[in-house]
Amino acid sequence: ISTAHSLIGIDFAEGGDTPDTGFDNSGFIYYVLRENGYITCPRGLKAQSEMGAALAYDELRAGDLAFFYDEEKQSVAFGGIYCGDGLMIACLMPGTQVKEINITSPYYTEHFCNGISIT
Repeated sequence: ISTAHSLIGIDFAEGGDTPDTGFDNSGFIYYVLRENGYITCPRGLKAQSEMGAALAYDELRAGDLAFFYDEEKQSVAFGGIYCGDGLMIACLMPGTQVKEINITSPYYTEHFCNGISIT
């Protein structure tokens, strides 16, 4: 979580996976996990959403990964690092930056795909 917090404010960059280049969504998760010793972290969202024990929304704990469906709820669209208290850090889309997001609103609870415990 501290690594994710340290990256708040870095710009979104398609294909980016370092603070110097910026981050896309999966690149942000990839960087944070690899910086914390998870060197086998895959680069893509789908693979990231399947890399550990799946969790329900109410099972999320600080340090877990949280993933959300696209509008049609057909595939994983984005994810981030769960901080606890309904907050997640992520770099979501072009024109945004790494930021803390409240995931307790109906949009996030309705589009929740799964969490992943990496501990």
